[in-house]
Amino acid sequence: MGGGMGGGAMGGMGGGGMGGMGGGDAMGGMGGAMGGMGGAMGGMGGAMGGMGGGETYNRGPVAENKLVRFYDMNAVPGRVYRYRVQVLIEDPNHPNVNPNLEFGAQKAPHPRTLAPEVKQRTANLAATDFYRYTEWSEATDPVTVPRLASVIAGSVEPEVATRMTSGQYIPLGEPTANMKPTIFDTTRAVDMVVDRVVNRGSVLNFTSAAEYPHPIKLVVNKVEKVNFSVNMMVLDIRGGEALPGHFDDDPFSAPGEFALLDANGNLVVQNELDDFDRFLRFNYEPDEKEDPVGADGEGGGMGGGMPGMGGEESGGLFGS
Repeated sequence: MGGGMGGGAMGGMGGGGMGGMGGGDAMGGMGGAMGGMGGAMGGMGGAMGGMGGGETYNRGPVAENKLVRFYDMNAVPGRVYRYRVQVLIEDPNHPNVNPNLEFGAQKAPHPRTLAPEVKQRTANLAATDFYRYTEWSEATDPVTVPRLASVIAGSVEPEVATRMTSGQYIPLGEPTANMKPTIFDTTRAVDMVVDRVVNRGSVLNFTSAAEYPHPIKLVVNKVEKVNFSVNMMVLDIRGGEALPGHFDDDPFSAPGEFALLDANGNLVVQNELDDFDRFLRFNYEPDEKEDPVGADGEGGGMGGGMPGMGGEESGGLFGS
């Protein structure tokens, strides 16, 4: 897992840990050394003057902050992480000059070029202490590693009930819902998605045909057999009831809500509103006003002309 630390990590470099490198400490000695070099370069400038009137070196702007990029190769999918960073930079005034040590055989500056305070600091360093340390950065925002398999909540068809003469309601069927199980195909590096009608007790482990958008051709490709091992079970479903202000020509209903059991025995609650953006992202049905067939005849474009997946799967694990 990769991350970048801009101002936070290197903020410490500008002040605390790297303060010495900014002026009177680590770079102070180098300034002295460069001063001597300036004299030498001055002579070179005089010599070069006859060739072209003198040469100048245009130095680019110095960035206020540096970007530190790091990778966590042990991140576990499904977990949430926060990171703090401490940067180590080799001390230019006390480098590793021992060729037998790691990253050795560096060239140390001459003691005469060091400022007095730098000489005092380096004299108290251990023989193997070659680095300057920044302060620890502020913690990053929470970073989530997505799971390879997940499920997207959709709309709910509420249970149908009939009213008896006694005033009691007798249910004629359980509520059903449309969900989109997704699984990441590591071979194609895409998310495979299928529409699935579920009810209470449905286990989201099944094999089905699935579709995915081709990232270059911008068409929808179909795979005949995909193993959806989501390892989740639907415990309960609610929603879908008509809300106040409901009109036949403009119906709207309560959002679907799902209680799920994941592979670790955790109770997970998802609802249609939270998953709305993801649901639309993987909705490959064509726009009503768009031609469902793309220009190349292979399928609809990703902008809305995708062939639909609805109807590929009907019925939960235990049948419709």
